[in-house]
Amino acid sequence: MHTEKFRKDYQPYPHVLNSVSLAFDIFDDHTIVTSELAFKTDPNAPIVLDGESLELLSININGNEPAAYELNDSQLILPPKVRISLQSRLLLKSSPTKTHG
Repeated sequence: MHTEKFRKDYQPYPHVLNSVSLAFDIFDDHTIVTSELAFKTDPNAPIVLDGESLELLSININGNEPAAYELNDSQLILPPKVRISLQSRLLLKSSPTKTHG
């Protein structure tokens, strides 16, 4: 379910995102997005990534599958770490009736 967010709802992100790389494999009925994110993280705060209508295909932190993470309908939550390189593959299924902007 899409939750509307307003500018007043945003808070500074506790982590520094050093780099982002995205690759898109586009098909007729779905898209696979491979992302590579490099963070310098706050060791006291989890990494929370928002997303809706996504299927997580794979995830790696510093080249390894993470031992623990939480995945729900709208967020991927990773435990605190000092520095990480995160790679994920996501499946986005096409829906002609559903758009967010």
